[in-house]
Amino acid sequence: MLKQILKLSLVIGLLLSIDAVRFAYADVIANYLTVEINDSGNHLDAEDIRVAGTLNGWTATQYPTEQKKSGAYSLTLPLPDIEGVSLFNIYHTGNWQNPIATEFGKPSTCGFLVDNRSNQLKIDFYGWSQDNHIKQNTNTLVGNLDTYSDFPMPQLDRKGEFYVLLPASYEKEAVRRYPVIYMLDGQNLFTEANSYSYEWRVDEIVKELGLEVIVVGVANGENRWQEYNPWDTVNYTGAELKGLGKQTIAFIKASLKPFIDEQFRTLTSSQDTALIGSSLGGLMALYAGTEHADTFGKVAAFSPSFSFKSIEGQNKLDSEDSNLFAAISALKAAPTSKIYFDMGEVEYGSFALVDSLHKTLIDAGMSETQLKLVKDKRGRHCELDWSKRLPMALTWLLAE
Repeated sequence: MLKQILKLSLVIGLLLSIDAVRFAYADVIANYLTVEINDSGNHLDAEDIRVAGTLNGWTATQYPTEQKKSGAYSLTLPLPDIEGVSLFNIYHTGNWQNPIATEFGKPSTCGFLVDNRSNQLKIDFYGWSQDNHIKQNTNTLVGNLDTYSDFPMPQLDRKGEFYVLLPASYEKEAVRRYPVIYMLDGQNLFTEANSYSYEWRVDEIVKELGLEVIVVGVANGENRWQEYNPWDTVNYTGAELKGLGKQTIAFIKASLKPFIDEQFRTLTSSQDTALIGSSLGGLMALYAGTEHADTFGKVAAFSPSFSFKSIEGQNKLDSEDSNLFAAISALKAAPTSKIYFDMGEVEYGSFALVDSLHKTLIDAGMSETQLKLVKDKRGRHCELDWSKRLPMALTWLLAE
Protein backbone atom coordinates (compact mmCIF):
# COMPACT_ATOMS: atom_id res chain seq x y z
CA MET A 1 0.00 0.00 0.00
CA LEU A 2 2.79 2.45 0.90
CA LYS A 3 4.52 2.01 -2.44
CA GLN A 4 1.18 2.55 -4.17
CA ILE A 5 0.82 5.85 -2.33
CA LEU A 6 4.39 6.82 -3.21
CA LYS A 7 3.63 5.97 -6.82
CA LEU A 8 0.50 8.16 -6.76
CA SER A 9 2.46 11.02 -5.19
CA LEU A 10 5.08 10.87 -7.92
CA VAL A 11 2.42 10.73 -10.61
CA ILE A 12 0.76 13.77 -9.06
CA GLY A 13 4.10 15.58 -8.99
CA LEU A 14 4.60 14.71 -12.63
CA LEU A 15 1.16 15.98 -13.54
CA LEU A 16 1.86 19.27 -11.79
CA SER A 17 5.10 19.56 -13.72
CA ILE A 18 3.24 18.76 -16.93
CA ASP A 19 1.08 21.87 -16.57
CA ALA A 20 4.20 23.87 -15.81
CA VAL A 21 6.25 22.79 -18.81
CA ARG A 22 3.72 22.75 -21.63
CA PHE A 23 5.53 25.89 -22.78
CA ALA A 24 8.12 23.77 -24.56
CA TYR A 25 5.72 22.32 -27.11
CA ALA A 26 6.08 23.80 -30.58
CA ASP A 27 4.33 23.03 -33.86
CA VAL A 28 7.46 23.68 -35.89
CA ILE A 29 9.79 20.68 -35.95
CA ALA A 30 13.48 21.53 -36.17
CA ASN A 31 15.03 18.11 -35.72
CA TYR A 32 14.36 14.39 -35.37
CA LEU A 33 15.84 12.36 -32.56
CA THR A 34 16.61 8.69 -33.09
CA VAL A 35 16.26 6.72 -29.85
CA GLU A 36 18.09 3.40 -30.05
CA ILE A 37 16.56 0.96 -27.59
CA ASN A 38 18.59 -2.06 -26.52
CA ASP A 39 16.24 -4.83 -25.38
CA SER A 40 18.68 -7.59 -24.42
CA GLY A 41 15.99 -9.57 -22.63
CA ASN A 42 13.60 -9.47 -25.60
CA HIS A 43 10.73 -8.23 -23.43
CA LEU A 44 9.70 -5.23 -25.55
CA ASP A 45 6.76 -5.06 -27.92
CA ALA A 46 7.05 -1.94 -30.09
CA GLU A 47 3.27 -1.59 -30.16
CA ASP A 48 3.30 -0.86 -26.42
CA ILE A 49 5.59 2.20 -26.62
CA ARG A 50 4.12 5.61 -25.91
CA VAL A 51 6.10 8.82 -25.41
CA ALA A 52 5.00 11.88 -23.45
CA GLY A 53 7.00 15.01 -22.73
CA THR A 54 7.61 18.63 -23.50
CA LEU A 55 8.02 17.69 -27.15
CA ASN A 56 4.28 16.91 -27.44
CA GLY A 57 2.58 18.78 -24.61
CA TRP A 58 2.78 15.67 -22.38
CA THR A 59 0.27 13.80 -24.49
CA ALA A 60 1.06 10.07 -24.62
CA THR A 61 1.80 9.50 -28.31
CA GLN A 62 2.83 6.56 -30.46
CA TYR A 63 5.78 7.38 -32.74
CA PRO A 64 7.38 5.39 -35.57
CA THR A 65 9.30 2.46 -34.12
CA GLU A 66 11.34 0.04 -36.20
CA GLN A 67 12.82 -3.25 -35.08
CA LYS A 68 16.38 -3.32 -36.38
CA LYS A 69 17.19 -6.82 -35.20
CA SER A 70 16.38 -9.08 -32.32
CA GLY A 71 16.54 -6.99 -29.15
CA ALA A 72 17.13 -3.68 -30.93
CA TYR A 73 14.60 -0.99 -31.81
CA SER A 74 14.79 2.49 -33.31
CA LEU A 75 12.27 5.11 -32.15
CA THR A 76 11.99 8.43 -34.04
CA LEU A 77 10.90 11.51 -32.10
CA PRO A 78 10.34 15.08 -33.34
CA LEU A 79 12.07 17.83 -31.35
CA PRO A 80 10.67 21.38 -31.29
CA ASP A 81 12.24 24.38 -32.97
CA ILE A 82 13.22 26.18 -29.79
CA GLU A 83 16.51 26.63 -27.98
CA GLY A 84 17.13 24.47 -24.97
CA VAL A 85 16.13 20.98 -24.00
CA SER A 86 13.24 18.55 -24.19
CA LEU A 87 12.18 16.19 -21.42
CA PHE A 88 10.24 13.01 -22.10
CA ASN A 89 9.55 9.59 -20.72
CA ILE A 90 8.40 6.29 -22.21
CA TYR A 91 5.26 4.57 -20.92
CA HIS A 92 3.55 1.25 -21.52
CA THR A 93 0.51 2.05 -23.71
CA GLY A 94 0.31 5.50 -22.13
CA ASN A 95 -0.10 4.27 -18.54
CA TRP A 96 1.43 7.01 -16.35
CA GLN A 97 2.01 4.51 -13.55
CA ASN A 98 3.95 2.11 -15.77
CA PRO A 99 7.02 3.85 -17.24
CA ILE A 100 10.07 1.92 -18.33
CA ALA A 101 12.04 0.46 -15.45
CA THR A 102 15.46 1.21 -14.02
CA GLU A 103 18.12 -1.49 -13.89
CA PHE A 104 16.74 -2.38 -10.44
CA GLY A 105 13.20 -2.83 -11.73
CA LYS A 106 11.94 0.45 -10.24
CA PRO A 107 9.91 3.10 -12.13
CA SER A 108 12.18 5.35 -14.16
CA THR A 109 10.62 8.60 -12.99
CA CYS A 110 13.32 11.04 -14.07
CA GLY A 111 12.68 10.70 -17.78
CA PHE A 112 15.15 11.59 -20.52
CA LEU A 113 16.54 15.07 -21.06
CA VAL A 114 17.98 15.89 -24.50
CA ASP A 115 19.17 19.01 -26.26
CA ASN A 116 16.80 20.04 -29.02
CA ARG A 117 19.63 19.78 -31.52
CA SER A 118 20.41 16.18 -30.55
CA ASN A 119 20.21 13.46 -33.18
CA GLN A 120 20.70 10.25 -31.23
CA LEU A 121 20.04 8.76 -27.80
CA LYS A 122 20.81 5.23 -26.64
CA ILE A 123 18.88 3.59 -23.82
CA ASP A 124 18.72 0.13 -22.30
CA PHE A 125 15.30 -1.46 -21.83
CA TYR A 126 15.11 -3.64 -18.72
CA GLY A 127 11.32 -3.95 -18.76
CA TRP A 128 8.29 -2.00 -17.64
CA SER A 129 8.15 -0.93 -14.01
CA GLN A 130 5.13 -3.14 -13.32
CA ASP A 131 6.87 -6.26 -14.66
CA ASN A 132 7.51 -8.60 -11.75
CA HIS A 133 10.28 -10.55 -13.49
CA ILE A 134 12.75 -7.66 -13.25
CA LYS A 135 12.20 -6.68 -9.60
CA GLN A 136 15.42 -6.60 -7.58
CA ASN A 137 15.88 -6.02 -3.87
CA THR A 138 19.35 -4.54 -4.23
CA ASN A 139 21.04 -3.20 -1.12
CA THR A 140 23.36 -0.32 -2.07
CA LEU A 141 23.93 0.87 1.49
CA VAL A 142 27.35 2.16 2.53
CA GLY A 143 27.86 2.09 6.29
CA ASN A 144 25.51 1.04 9.08
CA LEU A 145 21.86 2.04 9.02
CA ASP A 146 19.57 1.47 12.01
CA THR A 147 15.85 1.11 11.28
CA TYR A 148 13.18 2.03 13.83
CA SER A 149 9.71 0.73 13.02
CA ASP A 150 6.31 1.32 14.64
CA PHE A 151 7.51 4.51 16.32
CA PRO A 152 4.60 6.40 17.92
CA MET A 153 3.52 9.55 16.07
CA PRO A 154 0.75 10.91 18.35
CA GLN A 155 0.54 14.19 16.45
CA LEU A 156 -0.57 12.25 13.35
CA ASP A 157 -2.40 9.47 15.19
CA ARG A 158 -0.32 6.70 13.66
CA LYS A 159 3.01 4.90 13.89
CA GLY A 160 5.91 5.42 11.52
CA GLU A 161 9.41 4.41 10.54
CA PHE A 162 12.72 6.21 10.48
CA TYR A 163 16.36 5.39 9.78
CA VAL A 164 19.53 6.56 11.53
CA LEU A 165 22.91 6.78 9.79
CA LEU A 166 25.80 7.33 12.18
CA PRO A 167 29.19 8.79 11.20
CA ALA A 168 32.17 6.48 10.95
CA SER A 169 33.80 8.04 14.02
CA TYR A 170 30.77 7.58 16.29
CA GLU A 171 31.93 4.35 17.97
CA LYS A 172 35.57 5.45 18.16
CA GLU A 173 35.07 8.85 19.79
CA ALA A 174 33.02 8.05 22.87
CA VAL A 175 32.43 11.60 24.08
CA ARG A 176 32.06 13.46 20.82
CA ARG A 177 28.69 15.01 19.94
CA TYR A 178 27.39 15.48 16.41
CA PRO A 179 25.07 17.76 14.40
CA VAL A 180 21.86 16.12 13.20
CA ILE A 181 20.29 16.31 9.75
CA TYR A 182 16.66 15.25 9.50
CA MET A 183 15.58 14.31 5.99
CA LEU A 184 12.05 13.62 4.76
CA ASP A 185 10.95 10.81 2.42
CA GLY A 186 13.43 8.62 4.28
CA GLN A 187 12.75 5.53 2.15
CA ASN A 188 14.54 7.10 -0.82
CA LEU A 189 17.72 8.27 0.90
CA PHE A 190 20.12 5.41 1.51
CA THR A 191 19.56 2.27 -0.55
CA GLU A 192 17.82 1.01 -3.67
CA ALA A 193 16.32 -1.75 -1.53
CA ASN A 194 13.96 0.74 0.16
CA SER A 195 13.50 3.37 -2.53
CA TYR A 196 10.48 3.73 -4.77
CA SER A 197 12.43 4.83 -7.81
CA TYR A 198 15.97 6.17 -7.42
CA GLU A 199 17.90 6.83 -4.20
CA TRP A 200 19.63 10.02 -3.05
CA ARG A 201 22.90 8.23 -2.18
CA VAL A 202 23.02 10.14 1.12
CA ASP A 203 25.27 7.53 2.73
CA GLU A 204 27.80 7.67 -0.11
CA ILE A 205 27.73 11.48 -0.28
CA VAL A 206 28.24 11.96 3.47
CA LYS A 207 31.20 9.59 3.31
CA GLU A 208 32.69 11.23 0.21
CA LEU A 209 32.45 14.69 1.81
CA GLY A 210 33.89 13.43 5.09
CA LEU A 211 30.98 14.88 7.07
CA GLU A 212 30.76 14.01 10.74
CA VAL A 213 26.99 14.19 11.14
CA ILE A 214 24.08 12.01 12.15
CA VAL A 215 21.43 11.65 9.45
CA VAL A 216 17.87 10.73 10.40
CA GLY A 217 15.65 9.72 7.49
CA VAL A 218 11.95 10.09 8.32
CA ALA A 219 9.79 7.79 6.19
CA ASN A 220 6.62 9.24 4.71
CA GLY A 221 3.21 7.69 5.24
CA GLU A 222 0.17 6.89 3.16
CA ASN A 223 -1.18 10.45 3.44
CA ARG A 224 1.97 12.15 2.20
CA TRP A 225 0.11 14.83 0.25
CA GLN A 226 -1.56 15.99 3.47
CA GLU A 227 1.19 15.21 5.97
CA TYR A 228 3.73 17.13 3.87
CA ASN A 229 1.54 20.21 3.50
CA PRO A 230 1.31 22.69 6.39
CA TRP A 231 -1.83 24.34 4.99
CA ASP A 232 -5.13 23.32 3.48
CA THR A 233 -4.62 22.95 -0.24
CA VAL A 234 -5.91 21.30 -3.40
CA ASN A 235 -4.60 18.26 -5.22
CA TYR A 236 -4.07 17.92 -8.95
CA THR A 237 -7.81 17.40 -9.55
CA GLY A 238 -8.78 20.48 -7.55
CA ALA A 239 -10.10 18.46 -4.61
CA GLU A 240 -9.65 20.23 -1.28
CA LEU A 241 -7.28 18.58 1.19
CA LYS A 242 -6.69 19.18 4.88
CA GLY A 243 -3.06 20.05 5.48
CA LEU A 244 -1.36 18.05 8.26
CA GLY A 245 2.18 19.32 7.76
CA LYS A 246 2.14 21.36 10.96
CA GLN A 247 1.47 18.15 12.85
CA THR A 248 4.38 16.47 11.05
CA ILE A 249 6.79 19.21 12.13
CA ALA A 250 5.31 19.04 15.64
CA PHE A 251 6.09 15.30 15.67
CA ILE A 252 9.71 15.88 14.69
CA LYS A 253 10.11 18.65 17.27
CA ALA A 254 8.24 17.15 20.20
CA SER A 255 8.65 13.39 19.72
CA LEU A 256 11.39 12.39 17.30
CA LYS A 257 14.08 14.97 18.12
CA PRO A 258 13.89 14.36 21.90
CA PHE A 259 14.22 10.61 21.25
CA ILE A 260 17.24 11.10 18.97
CA ASP A 261 18.86 13.50 21.43
CA GLU A 262 18.38 10.98 24.25
CA GLN A 263 19.55 7.91 22.35
CA PHE A 264 22.54 9.43 20.56
CA ARG A 265 25.31 11.92 21.32
CA THR A 266 23.91 14.93 19.50
CA LEU A 267 24.47 18.67 19.43
CA THR A 268 20.99 19.91 20.24
CA SER A 269 20.96 23.60 19.32
CA SER A 270 19.09 24.96 16.32
CA GLN A 271 22.38 25.76 14.61
CA ASP A 272 23.28 22.09 14.80
CA THR A 273 19.89 20.85 13.57
CA ALA A 274 18.94 20.75 9.89
CA LEU A 275 15.86 19.66 7.96
CA ILE A 276 16.04 18.68 4.29
CA GLY A 277 13.31 17.69 1.85
CA SER A 278 12.34 17.66 -1.80
CA SER A 279 9.12 18.49 -3.63
CA LEU A 280 6.44 18.46 -0.89
CA GLY A 281 9.30 17.71 1.51
CA GLY A 282 10.97 20.88 0.26
CA LEU A 283 7.81 22.79 1.08
CA MET A 284 8.01 21.36 4.60
CA ALA A 285 11.65 22.39 4.93
CA LEU A 286 10.81 25.97 3.96
CA TYR A 287 7.95 26.02 6.44
CA ALA A 288 10.23 24.68 9.18
CA GLY A 289 13.00 27.13 8.37
CA THR A 290 10.74 30.17 8.45
CA GLU A 291 8.27 29.36 11.22
CA HIS A 292 10.35 26.98 13.38
CA ALA A 293 13.83 28.46 13.15
CA ASP A 294 14.11 27.99 16.92
CA THR A 295 14.54 24.27 16.20
CA PHE A 296 15.72 24.05 12.60
CA GLY A 297 18.53 26.52 12.09
CA LYS A 298 19.47 25.11 8.72
CA VAL A 299 17.13 23.84 6.02
CA ALA A 300 17.34 22.77 2.39
CA ALA A 301 14.43 22.64 -0.04
CA PHE A 302 15.06 20.79 -3.30
CA SER A 303 12.53 21.58 -6.04
CA PRO A 304 9.95 22.69 -3.47
CA SER A 305 6.22 22.57 -3.98
CA PHE A 306 4.32 25.78 -3.23
CA SER A 307 0.95 24.68 -1.78
CA PHE A 308 -1.61 26.52 -3.90
CA LYS A 309 -5.04 27.44 -2.55
CA SER A 310 -6.94 26.72 -5.76
CA ILE A 311 -6.63 24.62 -8.88
CA GLU A 312 -6.58 27.83 -10.94
CA GLY A 313 -3.61 29.17 -9.02
CA GLN A 314 -1.89 25.81 -9.29
CA ASN A 315 -2.36 25.62 -13.04
CA LYS A 316 -1.11 29.18 -13.51
CA LEU A 317 1.70 28.82 -10.95
CA ASP A 318 0.43 32.03 -9.38
CA SER A 319 2.59 33.05 -6.42
CA GLU A 320 -0.28 35.17 -5.06
CA ASP A 321 -2.30 31.96 -4.67
CA SER A 322 0.49 30.15 -2.80
CA ASN A 323 0.07 29.31 0.89
CA LEU A 324 3.85 29.37 1.29
CA PHE A 325 4.27 32.90 -0.06
CA ALA A 326 1.38 34.14 2.08
CA ALA A 327 2.81 32.59 5.24
CA ILE A 328 6.29 34.05 4.69
CA SER A 329 4.85 37.48 3.94
CA ALA A 330 2.85 37.35 7.20
CA LEU A 331 5.84 36.53 9.44
CA LYS A 332 6.18 38.93 12.38
CA ALA A 333 9.91 38.36 12.79
CA ALA A 334 12.65 37.65 10.30
CA PRO A 335 13.66 33.96 10.25
CA THR A 336 17.14 33.23 11.59
CA SER A 337 17.75 30.03 9.62
CA LYS A 338 20.14 29.39 6.77
CA ILE A 339 17.98 28.37 3.82
CA TYR A 340 19.17 26.56 0.72
CA PHE A 341 16.62 26.18 -2.08
CA ASP A 342 16.81 25.22 -5.72
CA MET A 343 14.85 24.40 -8.84
CA GLY A 344 15.34 22.89 -12.26
CA GLU A 345 14.19 25.07 -15.13
CA VAL A 346 12.55 22.16 -16.92
CA GLU A 347 10.36 21.50 -13.88
CA TYR A 348 8.30 24.69 -14.07
CA GLY A 349 9.30 26.18 -17.41
CA SER A 350 11.20 29.09 -15.88
CA PHE A 351 12.76 30.27 -12.64
CA ALA A 352 10.03 32.86 -12.01
CA LEU A 353 8.56 31.12 -8.96
CA VAL A 354 11.86 30.50 -7.23
CA ASP A 355 12.98 34.08 -7.97
CA SER A 356 9.75 35.31 -6.38
CA LEU A 357 10.43 33.09 -3.38
CA HIS A 358 13.89 34.61 -2.99
CA LYS A 359 12.40 38.13 -3.07
CA THR A 360 9.70 37.18 -0.58
CA LEU A 361 12.30 35.86 1.87
CA ILE A 362 14.37 39.01 1.51
CA ASP A 363 11.28 41.16 2.01
CA ALA A 364 10.58 39.17 5.19
CA GLY A 365 13.87 40.41 6.61
CA MET A 366 16.33 37.69 5.71
CA SER A 367 19.79 38.62 4.47
CA GLU A 368 21.52 37.42 1.34
CA THR A 369 24.08 35.59 3.50
CA GLN A 370 21.29 33.47 4.98
CA LEU A 371 20.09 32.32 1.57
CA LYS A 372 21.51 30.19 -1.20
CA LEU A 373 19.46 29.86 -4.37
CA VAL A 374 20.62 27.38 -7.01
CA LYS A 375 19.10 27.33 -10.50
CA ASP A 376 19.71 24.16 -12.46
CA LYS A 377 18.87 24.65 -16.12
CA ARG A 378 18.87 20.89 -16.68
CA GLY A 379 17.41 19.87 -13.34
CA ARG A 380 14.55 17.38 -13.31
CA HIS A 381 12.07 16.60 -10.55
CA CYS A 382 13.68 13.43 -9.25
CA GLU A 383 16.19 11.92 -6.86
CA LEU A 384 18.99 11.58 -9.42
CA ASP A 385 19.21 15.35 -9.88
CA TRP A 386 18.58 16.21 -6.24
CA SER A 387 21.45 13.87 -5.35
CA LYS A 388 23.76 15.78 -7.70
CA ARG A 389 23.00 19.04 -5.89
CA LEU A 390 23.09 17.60 -2.36
CA PRO A 391 26.88 17.94 -1.84
CA MET A 392 26.69 21.66 -2.65
CA ALA A 393 23.78 22.13 -0.25
CA LEU A 394 25.42 20.21 2.60
CA THR A 395 28.74 21.99 2.16
CA TRP A 396 27.04 25.40 2.33
CA LEU A 397 24.68 24.54 5.19
CA LEU A 398 27.36 23.04 7.41
CA ALA A 399 30.01 25.68 6.78
CA GLU A 400 30.95 27.64 9.88
